[in-house]
Amino acid sequence: MFILSIEKISPAFIDFIPILVSFFLILNSLTILIMGISRLFFIKAIDLKFPKIDCTNEPLISIHLPTCNEPPELVIKTIKSILAGRYENFELIVLSNNTTNKNVWKPLKDFCVSQGRHVKFYHYSKVYGYKAGALNIALQLTSSKAEYIMVVDADYELIPDALNIAVKGIQSKKVDVLQFPQSYRNSGDKTRGLKTCYDHYFSYYLSSKKVDKMCLLTGTLSIMKASVFEVMGKWPTDTITEDAHFGVNILNEGMKISYSNVKIGNGLMPTTVDDYFKQYQRWVFGNFQTYILLFRKGKLPFKEKLKLGTLLTVWLNLLAYTFIVLLIVNPLLAILGVDITLISTLAISNILLHITIQLAILLKSCKYNVWSCIKGFLIHLSSVDIGSFYWLSYVFNRQKPFKRTNKFLKRSTFDVTIYLLPTYMSLIATILYYYEYTGLACMYIFFATLIMISKLTLITELKQSYNYILKPQLL
Repeated sequence: MFILSIEKISPAFIDFIPILVSFFLILNSLTILIMGISRLFFIKAIDLKFPKIDCTNEPLISIHLPTCNEPPELVIKTIKSILAGRYENFELIVLSNNTTNKNVWKPLKDFCVSQGRHVKFYHYSKVYGYKAGALNIALQLTSSKAEYIMVVDADYELIPDALNIAVKGIQSKKVDVLQFPQSYRNSGDKTRGLKTCYDHYFSYYLSSKKVDKMCLLTGTLSIMKASVFEVMGKWPTDTITEDAHFGVNILNEGMKISYSNVKIGNGLMPTTVDDYFKQYQRWVFGNFQTYILLFRKGKLPFKEKLKLGTLLTVWLNLLAYTFIVLLIVNPLLAILGVDITLISTLAISNILLHITIQLAILLKSCKYNVWSCIKGFLIHLSSVDIGSFYWLSYVFNRQKPFKRTNKFLKRSTFDVTIYLLPTYMSLIATILYYYEYTGLACMYIFFATLIMISKLTLITELKQSYNYILKPQLL
């Protein structure tokens, strides 16, 4: 029979189960605490202002803009923003790749051809290595006179002084690579939670004194010396976050990467739950791939690896075992008549510990704006299951495909799967109430409600991000 009666199980084994589960929960709490302390270690920010320097010359910048199945009108807006800038000495390499629909890439080609010497368009129907593969082709097409290379995503519109700021920044900071923050033009007061959740990586982690001149790249709005590629050769293609992986490789070679909090461009955040989760999964898994490589092959001192390891694990958490206990072990033990009071107390304490640390980080990152902190935390909580379990899939499959974030305007649709976790927790609460764990059942209902609210908050803000694109005047 699937369900064994308690009489058929050894009493000694039954007594041992809660001890064993509790032991691993305590170990889990220690790992959560250690990760939390490593994150709180970044709390002291650094002055990110540029020193005043003379920057009258305009070295040649080669701007690399890879595009894969992006709406042509979106990419054209990005190109126009670059052409409208106040910097004259640049080349723009637009590299369309893995786009089979001629109606998508042909209008883009026609526009680029009409723009004169600054813009060069190339179309490759089959490129291996995802975005990194496209960037490697762009490297081969780069002018030998280029002193700097800048990566811009297809949806990022630059401000007029973006290139001037980028050159001045990398020269004044005397580094090999300079990363600028990602920000979004379909963001406003009604998407405050998404903004806080996205921004905290830059405003809290990359702004920290602890990683000055040893930051990681984030995929767009990064400028680097062309000489970097004389050492590195090309972008790495064996992870799905080529930006973070490349950053680790650069640091391994003794070069410096710094961060500036000056906003020089604005992109588009996802507008659907599916695209948001795809993006989150890519960050969780791809950064964990890089995390493993960092400790396996990295040349950096162990202390520096720990700092970079914290940057690479921002989007994941260590609650998987705790969730397994709460969602599977607890109800089974309750049915078998085993006292689960201690186990439940430890498991809930682990969740509360994670929540406390995350709230402290978000509160600092949004300059102690309580409402922004709460909204940001709800967005964070909406993907807590992805952060808990998705990186563990590395154990079974070390490679996953690069899942693009769709930029074709699309409204979020109803998806019943995002409500499964709170619904299942409510079901467990009913079981626990039946077995007279009333207080614990109430805690399950509380967390189920909190997660449900977080999911609804995510849906609401993603819909609003869609509306901001349709009606920019709402911003």
